[in-house]
Amino acid sequence: MRERPVSMRGIRQLARKDMADAVRERQLHLLCGILGLFGLLFAYGSHQNVGEGLLFFLVFLAPLAAVAFTHQSIVGRRVNHEYSVLLGLPFSRADIILGTFIGRTLVLVAGITSLYVGALIGGFVSATSFDWSVLAIGFLFGLLIGLIFVSIAIGLSAWTESTAVASGGAFGVYLLFVFQLWGIIPDAVAYLLHGFESPSSRPPGAAFFESLSPFDALGNAVEPFSEQLAVNLPLISGESTGSAALYQEPWFGGLVLAGWLIVPIALGYWRFATSDL
Repeated sequence: MRERPVSMRGIRQLARKDMADAVRERQLHLLCGILGLFGLLFAYGSHQNVGEGLLFFLVFLAPLAAVAFTHQSIVGRRVNHEYSVLLGLPFSRADIILGTFIGRTLVLVAGITSLYVGALIGGFVSATSFDWSVLAIGFLFGLLIGLIFVSIAIGLSAWTESTAVASGGAFGVYLLFVFQLWGIIPDAVAYLLHGFESPSSRPPGAAFFESLSPFDALGNAVEPFSEQLAVNLPLISGESTGSAALYQEPWFGGLVLAGWLIVPIALGYWRFATSDL
């Protein structure tokens, strides 16, 4: 059957439906409540560097929230045969993927906003001063890293027909990057190739491979905006961002971030569009 063209109206309708589902299933309430309470307690108990502290925790919390509230967004409805009904209406499979991405993005934005609103309330109650520029930058960067994991989780959810595979894959990706397992892959490969012995030096291309991590790419990309923030961002496994290497240039980091935003969804759509629902 020929795929229908992408419809902006259809995308908007499906995005609103996704948000409505998040409200109906209490997902939005849970996410906003947890993050808002965390922000309030954190700011209330802190008397300095609230913005930097929030960004530090957001680097861990945003990916977790993204995969937790997104990994079932496509495959769950597929298993429940919901798409058999939707595709009988004037919606395309691209509409479903993009509408779900926008809907999950709005859920994530609401959660991160709740974190900062809670932090502002806690800070004002405890008379804590804020660096507003750090708060703004932290909000934007936290949202960006969260969107990358939303893209990855949707791509996995659209690729597979199994809810168990989608869950395992999404949280496996979270562990891969947040627990910095990505950075040890070149060393593990070199260890195997050297007969289970550690080589005398790191394998060629290891630093380049590390720069393909979303966190390393974010550190490289933000250097023109805040060198201190780029150096102090957690979960960066590579060398100093001051290196003259091409793959550590800000523009390259921006390309890597764009790739993590686009490629997982594109691959998920390709599989979703060619599979039998």
